[in-house]
Amino acid sequence: MGRRSFYTIYPGQDSWEGFHRSEKVAEGVYFYVLEMEYDQITGTVTILR
Repeated sequence: MGRRSFYTIYPGQDSWEGFHRSEKVAEGVYFYVLEMEYDQITGTVTILR
């Protein structure tokens, strides 16, 4: 299992800019989980620099 790179409870205000702890993340495929009150959405994001 991987490590969390980004977390927010305000997705409309905070967005992931491809950084983790002020460092650019490596190119690759990142898995995401959107957890809502009654649902969960998963998918991937690909970072190309």
